[in-house]
Amino acid sequence: MNYTKAPWKCERVFPENASREEYHVTDGKWGGETVAICGGNQDNALLIAAAPDMLNLLHGMNDRLNDYFGITDSCEGGDFFHDEIRAVIAKAEGRE
Repeated sequence: MNYTKAPWKCERVFPENASREEYHVTDGKWGGETVAICGGNQDNALLIAAAPDMLNLLHGMNDRLNDYFGITDSCEGGDFFHDEIRAVIAKAEGRE
């Protein structure tokens, strides 16, 4: 995957000629990359800003469960929770 590296930040901005504030998800660097524009919805921006951290956490949980069950991602096995983690990772990586 080739996405903007974490950490992402939720920033409140006031665009020119806008009637209200907007929330942008950025890489947090001055003049850096805007990852998403969420309009006036701060909750969406906060969730998107947390996405890389959540994906990294899921990868770590998946690795630990693989070790626990003695399987690899190419094998079936584990439990429902493990299957759900793999499904969410696949969705985030566009493999769903």
